[in-house]
Amino acid sequence: MKYSLIIFLLLVTGIASSQERVSLSKNQLNINIAPLSLSYEGKIDDNKSFTSSAGIAYAFEFAARQGGGTETAFIAAPYFTSSVRNYYQRKNVRKSNLQNNSGNYIGIYASYMLEPFGEPDNLTEATAFLENTNILTVGPVWGIQRNYASGIHLGLSIGPGFKTGKYIKDSFTFAGEFEFGFVLSSK
Repeated sequence: MKYSLIIFLLLVTGIASSQERVSLSKNQLNINIAPLSLSYEGKIDDNKSFTSSAGIAYAFEFAARQGGGTETAFIAAPYFTSSVRNYYQRKNVRKSNLQNNSGNYIGIYASYMLEPFGEPDNLTEATAFLENTNILTVGPVWGIQRNYASGIHLGLSIGPGFKTGKYIKDSFTFAGEFEFGFVLSSK
């Protein structure tokens, strides 16, 4: 009886460890509509990847004037992001759900926003211009990424972050991003 229990446990352990392991794609290129960007994800090992994006971030700001009325500002600025991701729970999910680097992950995120385009026309734009110039944000993130067979790419990462910049005080903020776009290639 004792030996049959040991043999049974060895067989169950062998079957459980022989499940097909799904690793990340070697590299993937996405074009995103929101925000307008191009992103690349490269495989480091079976569950880890490095991502890098470059694009244009945009924001609208509204402010009330002292004499009445409102001022509006539209800011568009180039930005760069990068992150190292560790995808988890990849063995327990069907292979078809993990294609093209779909999965949940934890990672380290960093973004850098350069100086916005154009010159400010009013006080609201000038304030927004200075608040969004040369900003570095870093922090740990939790994320989810889904890439569907139709080519649609969705990504969301969020976590606590630290923000520093040329014209702003160092402060704690949220780090992360939302992406909606299309997978251009995945190998």
